[in-house]
Amino acid sequence: MSHPHPFFRVLRVALLLAAAVAPARADQLCHTVTVPSTTGNYNVEVPIPQFDTAFGTLTLVTVTIEVTVIATAQVENLGNLPETFMLVRGGEGTVLAVDGVPFVSTSPTQTTTHTLAAFDGTLDFGGTSGLTLPPLTLVSGAVVGSRNDSGVLALYSGPPGNPGPSGTRTRAVGLSVANSAGNLLTNFTVETAFTTVTLCYDYTPRVASLCAGDGTAAACPCANPGGVGEGCANSFGFGALLSATGGAAVSADSLTLSASVPGTTTTMFLQSTQVQGAGQGIAFGDGLRCVNGTILRLGSGGAAGGMAQYPRAGDPPISVRGVVPSGATRYYQAWYRNAAAFCTPASFNLSNALQVDWGT
Repeated sequence: MSHPHPFFRVLRVALLLAAAVAPARADQLCHTVTVPSTTGNYNVEVPIPQFDTAFGTLTLVTVTIEVTVIATAQVENLGNLPETFMLVRGGEGTVLAVDGVPFVSTSPTQTTTHTLAAFDGTLDFGGTSGLTLPPLTLVSGAVVGSRNDSGVLALYSGPPGNPGPSGTRTRAVGLSVANSAGNLLTNFTVETAFTTVTLCYDYTPRVASLCAGDGTAAACPCANPGGVGEGCANSFGFGALLSATGGAAVSADSLTLSASVPGTTTTMFLQSTQVQGAGQGIAFGDGLRCVNGTILRLGSGGAAGGMAQYPRAGDPPISVRGVVPSGATRYYQAWYRNAAAFCTPASFNLSNALQVDWGT
């Protein structure tokens, strides 16, 4: 019969990731945390925030873990006969959602067979009846788990601008055991379980690009397409790219529009309720006019170092300046000066457009 030693110590765990919050691509946000090393059975909440719904609609939660276990084992045969047994050394690392359902679990273990002589009279985990093994390092490799059920998506979708903690937990335990019908005394130690955890949110973003002058929408006025996603090319040989950062929720508006334009040229940001030409745009100046319907000038001014943006310091948020109701869809485009004799007699050009589906 196997008797676990009362001084059964399991693990020293750290959760390590590379950065605090970093978008891996336009529709994914990944979070990282570091949990101090802890001795003993490990089951603790980690400070990973919920998904900020100002950025879009959550569609998938993915967790990737890699577990390294360093395990030692001591065994003493207390019986009067030799004993052959199977020894399992290892541990298990698990990440659990707030509802207690595991995202992913991995159990790096190793099984070996040993034979010990009858008890030699000295309980020292040595001699002929005892065994002390050096530390064994086991690595799980990267293991991935994901969930997209409505329950977990709701649990991980937080209020816009202040999503709060998600309640995600990590757990690690030792799995070492000596399988024998004999009288064995065991002492197992899992000194270190180093667990690397990456939690990523896949989502449908609130911001989408459209009406580019790169040949994917209407033709540019003078066969002057810009680069991928940009507006029609200007006299400097590139098109203005309109992009957005931040969250598009009326209650927590941190959205910023940025346009890459020549030098310090005057740039105006426009908001509209509709798009022109079913989102394809029509020729206008040296570029394409994408906005239509009710058009509002958000603001204008000179660019700095080839970049113009709205809002600037002192400007109201976009949703305030644009009087955007919760749940509305609005379209945005940048108009800028380009007075060089280049394409049409006009002295201006435009960027691509953005569609923003505003949240509450």
